[in-house]
Amino acid sequence: MNAACVVVPPLIKYGAGPLLGPAMLAGAARAAGFTVRVVDLNISYLREKLTSMPLTPSGFAGDHDKPGTLLRGASEEFRQNIRSLLPAARSGTPQIDPADTAAVGCEAMVRVARSLAATDSGEWIAQRLEALDRPSLLGVSLLFGGQVYWALATTLVAKKLWPDVPIVWGGPHITALQDVIAIDHRLGEHIDGFVFGHAERTFVELLAAIRQGRGWPREVIRAGSSIASRAKAGASVVPCFEDLEAYGIPRLTLPVQASKGCAYARCAFCSYPAIEGAYAEVETAALEPIIAEAAGLDAVVCFKDSLLLPARLREIASLVRGRVRWAGCTKIHQALDRSLLASLAAAGCDTLELGLESADPRVQFTIHKRQRLGTFLNVVDAAAHAGISLVVNYITGFPGEDPGLAGELLHQTLDTLDQSGVRFQLEHNRFQLQRLAPMARSPARYGLRIVQSWPWASILDWEWRPARELAGVDQARAMANFLGR
Repeated sequence: MNAACVVVPPLIKYGAGPLLGPAMLAGAARAAGFTVRVVDLNISYLREKLTSMPLTPSGFAGDHDKPGTLLRGASEEFRQNIRSLLPAARSGTPQIDPADTAAVGCEAMVRVARSLAATDSGEWIAQRLEALDRPSLLGVSLLFGGQVYWALATTLVAKKLWPDVPIVWGGPHITALQDVIAIDHRLGEHIDGFVFGHAERTFVELLAAIRQGRGWPREVIRAGSSIASRAKAGASVVPCFEDLEAYGIPRLTLPVQASKGCAYARCAFCSYPAIEGAYAEVETAALEPIIAEAAGLDAVVCFKDSLLLPARLREIASLVRGRVRWAGCTKIHQALDRSLLASLAAAGCDTLELGLESADPRVQFTIHKRQRLGTFLNVVDAAAHAGISLVVNYITGFPGEDPGLAGELLHQTLDTLDQSGVRFQLEHNRFQLQRLAPMARSPARYGLRIVQSWPWASILDWEWRPARELAGVDQARAMANFLGR
C-alpha cells in the first residue's frame, strides 16, 4: 500500500516547529503499521519568503517565539494575493477580514481556489505534490479559516494529478464547522470526507479500510449527510515529527499535549472546549519520548494544552527536570506563587501564557471568567521573581463593552506589567464570535443577534442588544470581586 499523505496548507504565522495534529496522525499510523508523510506546505512557503532574513530568537519560548514583524509581512503579502481574487467584503464588522477568516460564500470560495490553482500558486503546489509517490489517501489539516483558500486549491490540484485518490479534510477549523458540513452538501463538492475532533484511531481505521477495499468508518463524514459524529481519538499516541531541519523559525520547538479539552471550560467566548472535547489528561508515558527527542535536538518543548492546572505543572516539572526549556498555558490562580514558579523555572519552564482576557470586572462576569486583580498581581510578581516570561492574553471589543474604559484598562494593564519587572508580551486581540462558543450557541442570553454567517468561516457577524441578564450584572459586586473585597 502506498503511503498516505497529510498536507498542511499555508498560511500560519508560525515556523518554530511542526504542528501537533498531523504528527499525531502520523504517529498513530506508524504504530499500526502504516506509513504517512506529512507535507507541510506552510513551512515551505515561509522558508521561501524568509530565506535571506536573519532570524533571532525572542525572549519567549513556545508559540510566541517568532519573528513577528517578518511573519506579519509574509502574511500580509499572502492575504493581499487572496484579497485581489475576492469579491468586495460585505461584512458589517470591519474586523472580519475575508482573506483571514474565509468569510465568503461557497461560490466565491471555489472561484478563488480555482484561480489560485490556475496561477503560479497552483504550479507551486503541483511541484510539491508531484515530488511524492501517488498516495493512498490525501489528508488536509486546517488550523484556521485563512488556510481554506489554499486547502481547496491544493485539493483541486491533487484531483487533477490523482483523480482516484480520496481526499479527507480535518483539523480544528473543520471541527468548528461540523454543524455546517453536516447539512451543506456544497462543502463536499471536491472533498470526499471530513473528520471532526481528535482522529488518530479513526485515521488508522480509514487507512485499513482503504487497504482492504471496504467501507469507510462512519466517523468519516460526507458533507450534507446530516451526520456530525466525532472521530475517535487515540490513547497514548506518540507523535512522529518529520523534516525537522525545515523548522526552527527562529528556534526549533516540538509540540506536545499533556491534556485534551479544557479543565475550566466555562469561558463564554471560547470554542476550544467544544472543538477539543471533554477534558482528559494524557498519560505521562506518552510525553517522555517528545521530551527526550527535544533534549537530543536542543529544542524547546511547547505544551499545547488549553490549560495546565498547577498540579499538572508540577507533574510536568518533575518529568522534564530541566532537560529542555519549555512553555505552557495556564490560568491566573492563587497556587501560582513564588514557590511554585521558582520550582517550575528550575525545571526548565521558560514561558507561561495567561488568559487575563479583560480587566473590566463587568466583562469578566459576562464571559464567565472572573479573576481578582490581587491574584493576577501575585502571579506577575512570582513570575518576575522566578525569571519566567509571561504572555498575557487580552481581548477588547466584547459585546456591550465601553470602548473608552476598555482602552484605559488595557493601558493600565500594560503599565502594571511594565512596572513589575517581569519579561512579558501582551497579546491583544479583538473579540470574534466563534460558532461553537457558548455566546454563539445561546446568543440571546448575551444580548447578541447573529446577522451573518459563511459556510467556510468559523466566525459569525453579530450585533449587540442589551439583554436582561447583561443589564442585571451588578457593577459594584463585579468590581468588589475583581479587587478581592
